[in-house]
Amino acid sequence: MKKINILFVLSMLVLGSFTYANEQRYASITHTSSNFINRGYCGYSFTLDNGGNQMVLDHAEFGALEITLRMKDGQGKVLGDTILEVEPFGDSSATRVTFAGLEIPCEDVAVFEVVKAVENQNGHKVELSLSTFQANNLELAKMSISGK
Repeated sequence: MKKINILFVLSMLVLGSFTYANEQRYASITHTSSNFINRGYCGYSFTLDNGGNQMVLDHAEFGALEITLRMKDGQGKVLGDTILEVEPFGDSSATRVTFAGLEIPCEDVAVFEVVKAVENQNGHKVELSLSTFQANNLELAKMSISGK
């Protein structure tokens, strides 16, 4: 009986530390570009970054993600939801960043809002807390041509 209690306590500690690590994971998400493809379709590119070697956790990596994005126009009107599929990333500093894209009908999208994130963890789909993600809104550098 004592062995069973010890095994139970150890399993709870391991599970608890894994859960804590999951809660401490982080990924920034940035919409990096938009372009017109053709026939009314647009391409949207996104970058996700888990912080790489700044992460001191053993389980900072992410499995495959399905991120539900709510699209809104400039007035905040909801245009619809779409799912951004993201390959696994972040198991080393070399893979801390990944890129994902959407090809969807062009609409006047001004905002992508993360409303749900599901991760494939060992063959099981697990919904992640939205606090795992941080939205980055960078301002891209302007381009110029010398002499013009």
